Amino acid sequence: MASLLVSALVASMCMIALGILSEQEARNAVNWEVFVTIAAAFGIGNALVNSGVAGGVADFLVTVGTSVGDGCKPFRWERDFKISVIVSCMYLTR
Repeated sequence: MASLLVSALVASMCMIALGILSEQEARNAVNWEVFVTIAAAFGIGNALVNSGVAGGVADFLVTVGTSVGDGCKPFRWERDFKISVIVSCMYLTR
């Protein structure tokens, strides 16, 4: 089964090859602001992870959440929160 990206690329190449869409129309259809935003998010995510800021923010939020209390065991909540932050950072930086 083909991925969404491969299917979209094949469909766009077919539309250009068959004359349904001109090359200029295809270029104009791309929302470049979205690509720039995504690329910037990858860079910022890597910087936050490598500098340790992401871990520091996670520790701060865990401390605040534990002191306020959320009705569950603090150690389990802290572990689950740190895991979710790490997984989110890894997902955003791929």
